[in-house]
Amino acid sequence: MFTKVEEAGRNTVLGVQAIPDTDLKVATCSQRFFNLGSKPDPLRGNDIKEAAITVFFRDWYAPLLMNRLVRGIAMLWYIIYLYFAYYGVTQIRESANWLFKQVFGCQPHMGLEPVNLLVEDSYAIPHYKILQNYFWKYGATLQVVVNNAPDLRDAAARERIHAMVGDFATTRHSIGMDGVQFWMNDMESYYHDNLDMKIIDPAFYSMLRHWLASKHNNPWAEDLYWGED
Repeated sequence: MFTKVEEAGRNTVLGVQAIPDTDLKVATCSQRFFNLGSKPDPLRGNDIKEAAITVFFRDWYAPLLMNRLVRGIAMLWYIIYLYFAYYGVTQIRESANWLFKQVFGCQPHMGLEPVNLLVEDSYAIPHYKILQNYFWKYGATLQVVVNNAPDLRDAAARERIHAMVGDFATTRHSIGMDGVQFWMNDMESYYHDNLDMKIIDPAFYSMLRHWLASKHNNPWAEDLYWGED
């Protein structure tokens, strides 16, 4: 918009007709103040000076890029870049895997360990090492819920429950009975070790209620659902 105003010979601020420099001597004070500006000279429309950067890109850089030899070299370097990029991506190995292969001559089936992807002075390294030693070594805990449980006053039914727990604990994905947390084991240990008592079959549920109430904040109290009998 301001370009159109200036092209019409008007002041770009107030929009009034601009006074050329040759008429300033005969202009009044108000005209000098409000009509200050310049008019375009049509005779100097082609007298445009080009910037040096324009000349450089137009006369030197662009012709160089459009040269067939330069374009061929650029394409060759791009193909070389793609080759090495693909090779690098396919050969990514963490340091432990690479060292294992160099020493033993075979590649272990291991994934990328996050601790090896950190910088050497990262504050997270000790936390990852603790996770490796105490969590990732054994994995997450599997919770098993028994619906429609049998009558646990029957010793044979309890033995079947123990057998089921043993089957879960001895799979090739498990770590054995040392990793089992089972409320019935804790209950039996409480009566055998602390009270030197055996489980009385007819009184099993009463003994279970007593055991749950014997310890403050017993974690198993929330895991047992009492049905109506």
